Amino acid sequence: MKNIHHILFLLLLLLAACGPSPVSEEERQAMFTFILNDVQARADAGADLKPAALGDILQVGGQAQSGNDSRACLDLEPEGTVVRIGPNTLFTLNTLETDADSPLARLELLVGQIWVILAGGRLEVETPYGLAAVRGSYMSVAFDEAQGMIVTCLEGHCSLANEAGTVELTDGQSSSIPQADDPPSPPQKMEEEEYQEWQQASPEAVELLDPDKTDEPRYTEDGQLIPQEAEGPLITEPLTFELSNNCAASDPIGGDWLWQFERLPDENGAGFVETFVVPNGQTFTGTLPPGQYVITDWFADGQQHGPQLLLSDKNFFQARSCPDENSQPVPPPPPSPPR
Repeated sequence: MKNIHHILFLLLLLLAACGPSPVSEEERQAMFTFILNDVQARADAGADLKPAALGDILQVGGQAQSGNDSRACLDLEPEGTVVRIGPNTLFTLNTLETDADSPLARLELLVGQIWVILAGGRLEVETPYGLAAVRGSYMSVAFDEAQGMIVTCLEGHCSLANEAGTVELTDGQSSSIPQADDPPSPPQKMEEEEYQEWQQASPEAVELLDPDKTDEPRYTEDGQLIPQEAEGPLITEPLTFELSNNCAASDPIGGDWLWQFERLPDENGAGFVETFVVPNGQTFTGTLPPGQYVITDWFADGQQHGPQLLLSDKNFFQARSCPDENSQPVPPPPPSPPR
């Protein structure tokens, strides 16, 4: 089984991937740490729906809604539980208790699909057809009136219940409630499509997937197909990069330029993800360990470029642009020694 460690590199207060931030018990909160395309939110029951931004806090009574081809991620802090939100999803945060021994969170899923990576306590997902719960550690819940309610338990202990019955689920099992008055179906093995959904939606789950399943096409955390590995030797020198956001600091057209470098697993199965946010008028340089990298970037207006495979004979990557709707990243230059 491949072990993939996800290393999140944070700049400023913006987070491009999920990861807990140290806060106290009194500050337990649900924070947006990843947003792709059209994601709307209301901070609490009395707030207006507006575009969500990285770092926004969802209070009890708040809602989140994603559009077509849109995804988001909430971190429940301080325990570090991750809630990944699929396209065309609407839910309300109904409960966020601060019991340090067993914190409880409850979401009301009105439509769509979410994936939960539980780091502590309990999390429940309520739909019009039933109540799903996870005590550890990986659960997904999907609901709409056409397909009913479907729960998968990739790993750990999950349950699905309504007034007609209750089922307990464990590693690699699923259950469904097709109609509102139906009892939950008996536990059954997860289907191939459900494994692929986990693989596409949750980078945290990659190391748990059956080795037979990981031979399927791989996806980035926002659902983009990763190109197949190029032939030839891997980079043996560290990868040096320079990312320049050439928009003026006061330029309203530009905005933060987000870059993600995902190193593909080496022969020992070791891979990771690093994310960088480059504000207007700034340049970020750095060095990454040798390896083969898939690179994806997002402009402030939501445009995405990639994922693209950085060819194995390159050990230097440079991008200089003002990331507005008319600009493109500069392609990698010919190989040159790191400076």
